[in-house]
Amino acid sequence: MSYAFETSKRGRVLEALRTLMASITVANGYWTDVKIVRTYSAHKTALGTVMPGICILPTGDERTEARICAEDEYRMTVEIIGALRVDATSDAWKEQAHKFAGDVQQAISSDRQLGGLVIYVEAENLEVADADTSGGNSHLAGFALATTIVYRVSVADVSA
Repeated sequence: MSYAFETSKRGRVLEALRTLMASITVANGYWTDVKIVRTYSAHKTALGTVMPGICILPTGDERTEARICAEDEYRMTVEIIGALRVDATSDAWKEQAHKFAGDVQQAISSDRQLGGLVIYVEAENLEVADADTSGGNSHLAGFALATTIVYRVSVADVSA
């Protein structure tokens, strides 16, 4: 999938979600200070060494059967993938990964309509995973949060 962020409704929705995820900071009342947020197409994900970080991975975008007052309804599915470095010498990484995932869920709950751009955002299925123990005491842990975004596009909007 390719998204023209500056013109399409899909691109604006993904940019709004990226901005919301970037607002996850201790200064904003969260447990985590997110350092990087990237949006990728389904064939590419990478955060590099900057942690904690979030990848937004669009996995589907379909028009539903609903048409409301000359607007088509779309259902976009997105995986929000979070990764952070934790101490590998204890099981505390599990709690840290859950706290990070909780911050993402809290951010979504704080703005379920992405500033009025969408009908709703729904976090649906959370999987916390121990991703990599090869770094000695530096341990990479993370989560994947399946998310659905429902939005409408005017039938006259050719940039959708």
